[in-house]
Amino acid sequence: MFADVAGLRTAAHWAATVGSGGAVASHSVTPQAPGTPGRSAGAPMTLIATSLGYAVVTLDVSVVNVAVKSIGASIGGTVSDLQWIVSAYTVAFAAFILTAGALADRVGARRVFMAGFALFTAASVLCGLAPSLLVLIGARAVQGCGAAVLVPASLSLLNHTYPDPDRRARAVGIYLAVSAGSLSGGPLIGGALIDLFGWRAIFFINVPIAAKRAHQAFAGRPWGLAGR
Repeated sequence: MFADVAGLRTAAHWAATVGSGGAVASHSVTPQAPGTPGRSAGAPMTLIATSLGYAVVTLDVSVVNVAVKSIGASIGGTVSDLQWIVSAYTVAFAAFILTAGALADRVGARRVFMAGFALFTAASVLCGLAPSLLVLIGARAVQGCGAAVLVPASLSLLNHTYPDPDRRARAVGIYLAVSAGSLSGGPLIGGALIDLFGWRAIFFINVPIAAKRAHQAFAGRPWGLAGR
């Protein structure tokens, strides 16, 4: 588990710092949008949306670890097979995060963020409905790709929304604190969901979050997300 978490965080760090190829660095000279000095309009809601996005990404690293035994009892698989439920997610995340950062530069961070959230949620539903271990592992890989698309775009949005370095540093600190809380709380949340509803509930928990996000977007109030 710890190796997978470290790999996820390292990949996210590289996506934020690789320079013009990364999602954050390319927006370092973005003009300040109207709003409170040092931040653009809708900045608090953008911070909430991006922090929530990264929180579900990290939650799905730790929450699955406590479900492996229940999954094995339900749909079978050897110990090495069950390990791929975790590894498929983190490998896909690490493999695609830099490419996704470049995509956010070309297409627009806001669009990529919303597309990543949609892909991540669709894969979460597939994970929850998976009839076999092979389908579950494949869905976890797709979920990791969605996470890889979502994370660098969220960092780019924060960079655009908070042009002032001090305010940006505080925003990123909150962003990371929320994800750390999600990561550490994953086993507790996962254990409670499994005990009450079964292992499939740990994947369906992402659906209400995404539904709220989609409602905000289609209602014309996209949580203040800045950028294209």
